[in-house]
Amino acid sequence: AALQLVCFTLIMLADFVAIGFGDPKVLWPQIFIMYLLCVMNIVPIWAAGKMSASIQAAYGVSVQVLFFLNVVSVAISAGAVAVISHAIGARKMDRAHAYTLLTIASNIFCGVLLALFGWIFTEQIFSLLALKGQALQIAYEFWDILLLALPFSYILGSCATLFRSFREVKIPLFITAAVCALHFFFTLGL
Repeated sequence: AALQLVCFTLIMLADFVAIGFGDPKVLWPQIFIMYLLCVMNIVPIWAAGKMSASIQAAYGVSVQVLFFLNVVSVAISAGAVAVISHAIGARKMDRAHAYTLLTIASNIFCGVLLALFGWIFTEQIFSLLALKGQALQIAYEFWDILLLALPFSYILGSCATLFRSFREVKIPLFITAAVCALHFFFTLGL
């Protein structure tokens, strides 16, 4: 969760530089989004810990490796904010829309490509980590599920960034709140 907070803080700083540093209408939804994302990452770790230490370790390691794969999406999205905001500032809306479609397509392509990369090199990736025995077997199962969700995570993150490029910050807040609520509900099995 700490790595993700650092990544989102860097994205926020890039966004604020590109679209207006310190604008309260932009700032407060971003802060709530970060808290929601933090909660969304803490709840499964807490729930896994209630089951067993092996499950918690397996989930925690799998998610940390997944955050490493999310760096590509963060980079694409940060670049998108800059070029889209520049196009909007220059009143070239056709260019802004083209960059928007390119960002979504790039994130889908990279999400699928990295998920395939993750599946192909699963054993090599996890051989670098200190998991053994039951925790390793559980990590493989979590890893498969997380890789299946990776392209969708890329799309969610890039769309939130794209909305921010167009100074729409409440829509990503509501979407993140809905995703967080569903994640909370399904994680705890309510």
